[in-house]
Amino acid sequence: MAAGLPVVVTLKRALQSDLVLFVLAMVAVIVLAVVLANLPTRETWYGDILPWVEPLGMVLAVIAASVALVFAVAAYRREVRRDEAREQVQRSAQASLVAAWPVLFNYDGSRDTGSSGYAIRNASELPIRDVRLTRLGGDKDFDPVATHIDLPLVPPSVDPLWIRDGQPYTLLPGEVAVHGAEVPSSGGWSTLFRLQFRDSADTLWARDREGRLRQIS
Repeated sequence: MAAGLPVVVTLKRALQSDLVLFVLAMVAVIVLAVVLANLPTRETWYGDILPWVEPLGMVLAVIAASVALVFAVAAYRREVRRDEAREQVQRSAQASLVAAWPVLFNYDGSRDTGSSGYAIRNASELPIRDVRLTRLGGDKDFDPVATHIDLPLVPPSVDPLWIRDGQPYTLLPGEVAVHGAEVPSSGGWSTLFRLQFRDSADTLWARDREGRLRQIS
């Protein structure tokens, strides 16, 4: 039974392809040409032949109309898919330029010592609002607890906005932010879970810890 599944899937894909639609149209045209080439002469047109020629012509007309309809529906569906793809790209244009990641603040650039924090970068040309960083953490022997860092607005900037102790932070002279590094909190652990924000069109977006972006509302 399982061996027949690939054949069924392949057949369904083939029936949905424009190539099969084109072949069906060509077959209809060839049948019509053969019928026209073998029409009876005027002397034998009447009598027993005429009654079946008219119904055959009607059948061919229905076939031609059906093929045309199939092509029209397929073209319409392709155009709808293109429009939806373009609309999605336009909707996510600003959101795709917003990201957040964990950092370590220290003076030696190491990845295992320092103070934990976060970086938010809005590389678009417009501000984002209602920004929320969600992090998970807690003791390793208990269920994780979610905590939030809320910012009313993050302006556009080439440089990231640093977050430390839940507040915007400015690097001190000689201090560096090591990107993508996290250290366990005292007696437990902590990790960035999700970034949520609204773009300039008031659309709510979320980006998970793997960097995947999705529209919420």
